[in-house]
Amino acid sequence: MYLALENRPAAARCFRVRSPAAPRPRCSPCSAPRPSQAALRCDPLCYEAFEALLSGQMLTPSDEAALLASLSWAPGDAWVGQLYCVRSGVRSPGAEMGAQLQRLSSSVEECGLGAPAAAALLQNADVLAAGAEWSLMRGDAAACYAATSALLVRDPLRAAALPCHISAACSLGKRNELFARGHALVGADPASGLAWFAVGSYYACTGQHAAARRYLARCTALQPGFAPGWLAYGHAFAAGEEGDQALAAYRTAARLFPGAPLPLLYMGAEYARGGHWALARQFLSAAAEASPGDPAPRHELACVALRAGEPQLAQSLFEEALRRAPQPLNSSWEATLVGLGHALRKQRRLPEAAAMYRRALALLPRSPGTLTALAFTAQLGGDNQQAIDLYHAALGLRPDDAFAQEMLHAALSEEVGRHLPEC
Repeated sequence: MYLALENRPAAARCFRVRSPAAPRPRCSPCSAPRPSQAALRCDPLCYEAFEALLSGQMLTPSDEAALLASLSWAPGDAWVGQLYCVRSGVRSPGAEMGAQLQRLSSSVEECGLGAPAAAALLQNADVLAAGAEWSLMRGDAAACYAATSALLVRDPLRAAALPCHISAACSLGKRNELFARGHALVGADPASGLAWFAVGSYYACTGQHAAARRYLARCTALQPGFAPGWLAYGHAFAAGEEGDQALAAYRTAARLFPGAPLPLLYMGAEYARGGHWALARQFLSAAAEASPGDPAPRHELACVALRAGEPQLAQSLFEEALRRAPQPLNSSWEATLVGLGHALRKQRRLPEAAAMYRRALALLPRSPGTLTALAFTAQLGGDNQQAIDLYHAALGLRPDDAFAQEMLHAALSEEVGRHLPEC
C-alpha cells in the first residue's frame, strides 16, 4: 500500500522494522500482518520483502548490512542469509563477488544440502544477475554484457538482468542489440517502463537525445519506481547541456530512492560542471558517505579539487579512489590515472606525473588527451624532442586539438632556436 502511494520511507519501515514489543513469530501464509510487524523481521525467508527493499533502493549499503546482521536464521536456513549478502553486495564495488559466492557455496554445503545443490544455486538466475550488476558497478561493462547475454539466452524476458544488460549495451555502443531488445520488450509489454527504458537507451546511444528524453519520460510515467529510468532520464538532459532539467530528474531519483548514492553522485557532478564547487562537494561527499566502498565519488571530488586549484587535495583523493578501485584496473579507470597525473604535474612532480600518464596509456593506448598531457609534461621537463613526437601522435588521432597544435609550434620553435647557433 505504501509503495502504491509512493511513501517509500513508510514502505521500508514495514519491510524491515517492527515495534520492540511485538513478538517475532514466523508468519503463516494465511495470517494477516499487523502494521507493527515487519516482513523480514517476522520471517527472514520472505524474499519478496528483501527484493522490494533492494529493487526500490530504500536502504543505504550500511543500512542493508545492519539489516542483514540483525536477521536470525534457523540452522538449515543460514545459506539464505549468505544469498542475501550476495544480492546486497552488488552496490559495493570494492567488495569481492567471487569470495561472496564461495561463502554462499560453503554455507549451502554446511547446511547439509550437498555440493550439487551448491553448484545449482551458483547458476541461479538471480545470483548470475547479481554478479552481472556487480561487474557493471565496477565499471566493467563488457563482463556485465557477457554475463547478462548468456543469462538472457536462457530467459529472454528475465527482468532482473534486463536493466544491467541494457545499461551495459548502451555503454558499449551496441546499437543493434538495443534496437532489437527495445522492439521485443515493447511488443511483449507496451505498458512496462522497462520496455521504454530500452527504447530511450537506444536513442541515447545513437546521440538522439531529444527522442531519448521523450521515451524515458514515458518510462518514468509508467513506472515511477524504476530507478534506472530516472537516472537515464537525467543523463539524457545532461548530454543535451540542459543542466537544470538533469538536476530535476536526479532530485526526483534521490527523493524516490533514498538509499541510492548514484543520484547524489550525478547531482554533484552536474553542479561541478556548472562551476558550483560548494554544492558539488556537498553532494559528492554525501554520495561518498552513503557508499563508503565506491571509488567514483572520490574521483569526482578529486576532479572538483583539481578544477578549484587544490592539486594536493586532488592528488590524495585520486589516490584514495584508486585504492578503492577493483584490481586490476580496466579502461574505465583511465580518467582517474590521468587526473592523478594532472594533479602531480601541477605540483611540478613531472616524473611521477609522466608515470601516471603512461599507466593510463597502458589501459587506453589511443587516447589523444593523455598523449597531449604526456607531451606537455615532457616539454615542461625540457625534453622537446619527445614532446614533439608525442604531439604528432596526439594530432594524428585528433587533428583539431588547438592546445596540442599550439604547444607543438612552441616546442618546434624552441628546438629550432636551440640549434640555430650551431649552423
